[in-house]
Amino acid sequence: RTANSVAPVPNWTLRAADVAGWIDTSATDGLTWPMRGAPIAVRSPTQDIMQRTVMEYFANDIQRFFITARPAEQQQLDATPARFTRTGMQFGAFDGTVVAPDSGSVAEAGLPQPPFSAAGAVPICRFFASPTRGGSNTHFYGRRTDCQILNTVKGLTNEGHDFAAQPPIAGVCPAHAPNPVFRLFNNKSASNNGNHRYVVAVARVNEMKAFCAISATDSRAFGQW
Repeated sequence: RTANSVAPVPNWTLRAADVAGWIDTSATDGLTWPMRGAPIAVRSPTQDIMQRTVMEYFANDIQRFFITARPAEQQQLDATPARFTRTGMQFGAFDGTVVAPDSGSVAEAGLPQPPFSAAGAVPICRFFASPTRGGSNTHFYGRRTDCQILNTVKGLTNEGHDFAAQPPIAGVCPAHAPNPVFRLFNNKSASNNGNHRYVVAVARVNEMKAFCAISATDSRAFGQW
């Protein structure tokens, strides 16, 4: 059978590669879908989403932190230890290339997830601020709203989905994904040396505190940073 076609018999499976896409719920083929444009996926019941290990590296020559879940890329970086050093930080995630359509329009809060989504994981996109385009030679990782905004920024290159991860629910990590990943920034935009770092320990967060104030009031919840 071809991908996204209507099968004449129930309980069919696709025997080719995994397919994720969009289906028009106004179709008159007798199928009922929960909403127009709902993300769907066709997968063999014997296939599972592959887990990925996200590794952190430090680029010694440019003094940048970098993470990647791409096995081939990890092999390339490990092959040049003089330039790239593993910091030891790593965390578990899922293959981001199969969790949602390539458009990045991921169904999140209030919308149904693709049926093969790993415990509500959403794809994490990766953008590169290339020095050849005036950028600081760094990468930024984010999810749906981040991706949509960064796609409009000149000078950034969309490098696709690096991995998939579970968003926090009301600011709290769920039981099946209890380990928070913090996103930090070195605040060096003025000198074009800006670099985000992604850490899994409060100790690393404390190391990167900017300064101390005599009094402070926390902000209300405001967007996704």
